[in-house]
Amino acid sequence: MYEPIISRSGANTGFGRGFCIEAAGLTFSNEKGNLPTCGTDKYCIWQFNFHEFKKSEDKHVPDSIELLERSGIDFEKCGEKGVKASRFSELFTSSGVVMNDEVHCITFHGGMDLG
Repeated sequence: MYEPIISRSGANTGFGRGFCIEAAGLTFSNEKGNLPTCGTDKYCIWQFNFHEFKKSEDKHVPDSIELLERSGIDFEKCGEKGVKASRFSELFTSSGVVMNDEVHCITFHGGMDLG
């Protein structure tokens, strides 16, 4: 069995180790731009760090990884306790957010990050 990777073209090739997704951040809002508070007085924003990314093996941009580490991302810990990308994909796809005409997406660095 191979580990899924995302190549620069965005294709899930599985041949060797290439560009591997390390994280996904999600922020939701209503049509007026209001963020959810999830029953608290703080906004809810989700960050998922994936288990599969290996800094020592996967292609990456060193400056980007250094920035993430300075921001508090511990890639060793993500390798031990991170979310499995395949499980995230399964749940995210079945959540109703994907392929929903009522959901509109805005990306930050989408052209680069999503390939």
